[in-house]
Amino acid sequence: MKRLITGIVVLVFALPAVAQEDYQWPTAMWPSVGSCPLEKTIDVDLEDILKAPRGHDGQCVRIKGYYHGRALFLDPDDTVIKYAPSVKETKGRRIGVSGSDEILHQLSRRHDQQYVELTGIIWQCEDNGPWMGGYCHYVDGGPFIGIISAKRAREQMRFQNDD
Repeated sequence: MKRLITGIVVLVFALPAVAQEDYQWPTAMWPSVGSCPLEKTIDVDLEDILKAPRGHDGQCVRIKGYYHGRALFLDPDDTVIKYAPSVKETKGRRIGVSGSDEILHQLSRRHDQQYVELTGIIWQCEDNGPWMGGYCHYVDGGPFIGIISAKRAREQMRFQNDD
């Protein structure tokens, strides 16, 4: 009897592990380089994506902003707000960043709170189902970029008119 119960327990825990190995994550989370060829990539201002979140769905884009915690921000000051990637205070001033574990690790390790250029495909969290992990798991919808490349970018000078 003890062997039967042990066998059932092992079977119950082993089946989900086998099923996970065969699971194919959607390409929205981390697209392949081939799914976003350089000749089809367009330069887009982060502000334009935030103003019209669905305006670039499915497009290969190159955008710049301040990276922090799996999000890209318009303003560097937003990167120091506690839980900045998911709080309502920064909604509309950030988009999510998704990608392979390797590229996200490199991005966080080398470029956290720095001005970066990301290349990838724009998607919407709400179009990818409630199971979506990473950034989309913690927010109430909105755009994110599935990245294929990331690099440090030159910051643009900002001038304020005091008139």
